[in-house]
Amino acid sequence: MAVFDSETILKTNTQPPPVVGDPVVMRDRGKLSGRGARRFRVSLVSAVQDAYYHRQYVILIPFALIIGITTYRNISVEPNLIAVGALLFGLVGILFWQFKRQSRVWPMGLLVAIWFGFSLMTLFATIWGSKLVSYPLAVDQLVGEVVERDVGNDGKLRLLIANISGDAKLGGVRRLRLTVKADHLPIDSAISLGDKVQVRARIIPSPTPVYPQSYDLQFQGFFDGIGGYASSLERVQVLQVGRASIWKMIDQLRWAIGDRLDVYLSSDQSAIARALIIGDQSGINDELRENIANAGLAHVLAISGLHLSLVVGSVFFLIRAVATQIVIRDRYIKPIAALGAISIAVGYLLISGSNLATQRATLMLVLAFVAILVGRRAITMRNVGIAAIVIIVLFPQEVFKPGFQLSFAAVVGLVAVYAIIGRSALKLPFLVRLFSGLALTSLIAGIATAPIAAVHFQQFAPMGLVGNLIAVPIVGFFVLPSGLAAVLLMPFGLEGPFLASMGFGIDLIVRVAMEISSLSADYTQTPMLANWVLPGCFVALGWLSFFRGWIKFFIPAAFGVATVIFGAAELPFLVVSDSTQAVIVRQANGYVQLGRKSKSFTTRAWAERLGNTLLAETPIGDCDQHGCSANSEGTIISVAKDSVALNEDCGFADILIVRQRRQAKCEHALVITQTQLDRQGVVAIFRDGEGGYYQRWAIGDQLRPWRP
Repeated sequence: MAVFDSETILKTNTQPPPVVGDPVVMRDRGKLSGRGARRFRVSLVSAVQDAYYHRQYVILIPFALIIGITTYRNISVEPNLIAVGALLFGLVGILFWQFKRQSRVWPMGLLVAIWFGFSLMTLFATIWGSKLVSYPLAVDQLVGEVVERDVGNDGKLRLLIANISGDAKLGGVRRLRLTVKADHLPIDSAISLGDKVQVRARIIPSPTPVYPQSYDLQFQGFFDGIGGYASSLERVQVLQVGRASIWKMIDQLRWAIGDRLDVYLSSDQSAIARALIIGDQSGINDELRENIANAGLAHVLAISGLHLSLVVGSVFFLIRAVATQIVIRDRYIKPIAALGAISIAVGYLLISGSNLATQRATLMLVLAFVAILVGRRAITMRNVGIAAIVIIVLFPQEVFKPGFQLSFAAVVGLVAVYAIIGRSALKLPFLVRLFSGLALTSLIAGIATAPIAAVHFQQFAPMGLVGNLIAVPIVGFFVLPSGLAAVLLMPFGLEGPFLASMGFGIDLIVRVAMEISSLSADYTQTPMLANWVLPGCFVALGWLSFFRGWIKFFIPAAFGVATVIFGAAELPFLVVSDSTQAVIVRQANGYVQLGRKSKSFTTRAWAERLGNTLLAETPIGDCDQHGCSANSEGTIISVAKDSVALNEDCGFADILIVRQRRQAKCEHALVITQTQLDRQGVVAIFRDGEGGYYQRWAIGDQLRPWRP
């Protein structure tokens, strides 16, 4: 296949280059612009042909799947599974026909992948979608089987119960999250996996999005099979003890390891050690968690690809080092080490709680070591694409979660950059390679994930590079190796010295986090970003992963510049909650609440998104038993709780919020009723620049099955 060489083409131009300041330059500016565009076009054609020659189109399949999945998510009605499947069958038939004719099939293949992603979500919704609780209710007998258990950040036991029964109102609900208060735990026995429990409980629906385009817990709950959230009202009864199983034994082992950590370590040390080993973050206090996040070390608390890579990679190289000292043929050393590393990865997954983020990271590592077993390169963009395909097919709803997006962006960015500079770095001395590698890895991962973290959390760690340069070596050389050795030696009672070493490393990490956080605390909040930033990040990642050579950085760089210059979102003038009665108004010094101060989950989420000073500001408005009214920047806002306030405020209010489930009309005013809020969720109201207002609602898909 012929590949265009842009340099050769440019050398055929015999005209001398224009001289700076020559009047001819001004006259021929259009010609020069056209020549530059032609150069870029030739380079782009060459890059596309090079990518096609190396079969890079395979890594576009996960992006095509994501397009299909997001298309399903954003349509207004639920598609028919039979019609969707029939169309998929037809597209696959066309693809097979093209393949038999030996024509170029990858464009049709991408179209099939897009529709397969759409079909996959339709299938998952039909088979695994759960009915959601529509309104709060109390049930006298909530009966279910415990399939997961952990401890929440408040220290309360949290259970995931399935096979729900005991009340007809819960028919069709597959699972519930049940929070058990400490004084409601059984007296004579502990609750374990497989137990059948009964309790009188209060159940509330999954919350709606707190802001337009924000995280949707109802959507995720529908596909995860979680129909609502329950809390115990009386002591839990264990009706039937679950039979012994491998999963029950693993669960008991997890918490036994946690108990041994509590014996040897202080409270803060144990809290972080439990997070790193068994995936339990309940003991980490809010102040410590915030300091770690501000220092750019939040990934240290979650068992992720970093932890698995450090642990499993260490085991892989340790086995290879030991095997070279034994009489083993060289060709067997790497396969044996790879099998040992896979075993450790699976074991770490099991004792860590097997959450989806850890499953994703484990799958990526297992595929990398499988590549080693079959004699292929472990870390390539094609392997990343294959791993992403497997993850998306198994868990398609995960693509909407920040965890998947952050890890996917970080991996794509790291593999893309190291594909360019990786081999040249091997010539450097070991220590230089180690610390420069840590610095570069932190920098790449930080840049790749920055827009996603800003979109979801409005959070930025300006000194994250410094924090990671100090903390990651401590984690890699002290904390995780000591923790691994301690867990392996616990059956023999020899874990004490290694846990002491682990605790020493954790103290260093906490000290680093506190120092870095104190230096950067005033610069960690980012403005709310526009809705196009996340899709733009998706396009930039697709470009970055597909192309080879330096042209791969063109669109990501342009996207980064555009985000910095144009990425800030338009801020709303007014935000009204759907159920908590909270209303916030923008003023010159930031947002304030109208009427009364609320610290509900919704207002706390608004504070994180729109400004942390919201909860500290004094509310505005003239309020009585009938409602509230306030004048903000020349706009009169009224909240009417009853008909008296509605009749009084209708004549002079510019924006009228009616907290009644009734039809209300008021000339010359924008009217928001409780009926609208019940149906469409939180509303953000914006000025249109011409003295009017327009609205954005949090819920625009009322006909989808995840809307109770």
